Amino acid sequence: MELGLKDKLIVVGGGAGGIGSAVCEILRKEEAQVVIADLKNGVDLGDPHKVKDFFTDLREHYKNLYGYCSLVYGGGGENGVIDADSTEIEKELRDTLLAGVYPIQEAVRWMKEIGEGHIVVVSSINSVLGLNEFAYDLAKGAINRVAPDIATGCGKYGIYAVTLCLGTIGGTPSWIGKEDQLRKIADAIPDKKVTDVNEAARVIAFLLSKHSEVFNGCTLLADRGWHLKPVFK
Repeated sequence: MELGLKDKLIVVGGGAGGIGSAVCEILRKEEAQVVIADLKNGVDLGDPHKVKDFFTDLREHYKNLYGYCSLVYGGGGENGVIDADSTEIEKELRDTLLAGVYPIQEAVRWMKEIGEGHIVVVSSINSVLGLNEFAYDLAKGAINRVAPDIATGCGKYGIYAVTLCLGTIGGTPSWIGKEDQLRKIADAIPDKKVTDVNEAARVIAFLLSKHSEVFNGCTLLADRGWHLKPVFK
């Protein structure tokens, strides 16, 4: 399927990570213009001033912004609701929630001027299942509210937004050395498979395209049906 992304500017927040790198690779194969915004290349998306500076500089080099994909992940939140302390909660809200929200706001402002745009908010099945990783679950649950508000508030400007709640993604750095845990997760999934980074990246690239506009404001569960069965940790 032709995604229609040739020469389109797409910014990938968190694009230096495992899933982000795979997304960027697919977008480049589609001949999109890809810009990575990631702490690894000096862009702190959790700092609203740094985010504003990043987009100001981007506007000096590009005329139009077509797409923004939020793939930020703080990497914390392993404790349950009783044991999660204030430091853990505040860090996860900054690095997973606010680092998603601030650049999305800037992207939407730019897209409103242009009269078109596509936003993909990559969330997690943690926002739906009770996985008892309280700080992370909380941050992802909150970020699920972004796309619906963009759809209802900015759809008239030609801006489309969708939330993608990914299940466990194998092949990423965070799962190195955790093969036993991955097998337990696979046992709770109907087809006994764990999605790999390239599968996830292909879905994200599709959602950044014009073909995904029917999903405007929707929250899509991309966990291979994991949420339909009992969860084993």
